[in-house]
Amino acid sequence: MMGSLQRFDPFDRQPINQFRKEISPTYQRFFGDPFYTDADFFGGRGIFMPAFNIEEHSDHYMIEAELPGLEPEDVEVEVQGDTLTIRGEKKRRSEQKKQGQVHVMESSYGMFHRSFVLPNNADPDHISADSHNGMLYIKIPKNQKQPGRKITIRRKNHPEKE
Repeated sequence: MMGSLQRFDPFDRQPINQFRKEISPTYQRFFGDPFYTDADFFGGRGIFMPAFNIEEHSDHYMIEAELPGLEPEDVEVEVQGDTLTIRGEKKRRSEQKKQGQVHVMESSYGMFHRSFVLPNNADPDHISADSHNGMLYIKIPKNQKQPGRKITIRRKNHPEKE
């Protein structure tokens, strides 16, 4: 007696389809679980990555960084050439470590480093930084524009002779 008929898919044995079958459960967890985050997908929580906003105004640029829990002495702002670098470290306070057993840890700690290339019209010699309520504000003035001038075009009969 013959066995039951099974659908044959010639493409099912392709390496890409085998890979798809192997990775499918991970994608299902990532996209199907509302509590499954990209941090879980990429290897865990705990990496401190501040959010940055950059705005352009008529006479300056403003970089805003969310740095909750950091003091000005925990952060370094540096300019080298045309690159502005912000780095620091958010440390877990020692008294937090001594408290009870942790069941959920959504806070993140660690070092961070972010660099931005300054625009051509930035004035790196006059950059200032202020901190207030967990926010870092970096003001980058624009160079003062040189007033333009009109260039008169002279008419010449033989320009190659001069």
